Amino acid sequence: MKKTKMKGIGDEEREKEGGRGTKWRSEEMRREEEGSRKEVNGREKNDEETNAEKERRKRREQEGRLEMERKREGGYKEMNRRIREKEAERKG
Repeated sequence: MKKTKMKGIGDEEREKEGGRGTKWRSEEMRREEEGSRKEVNGREKNDEETNAEKERRKRREQEGRLEMERKREGGYKEMNRRIREKEAERKG
């Protein structure tokens, strides 16, 4: 059952000004109704999929953090080595 409203007198002006018209609102409401129905029917499947996606995202983020940390440590080691070499040249 698709419910659509007829446009009122002020709706055209509201659309011209960038506001939402009644037709747009009814489309949005219809989408929300469809979404809620899908959630009820396929809730378990959606939860499993989202959990798997969350796990993958966590793993990717953690790998990215570890990689950045390794790069940072490598950079610090290189910097410290150069500093030690310069100090050795000054003293020696």
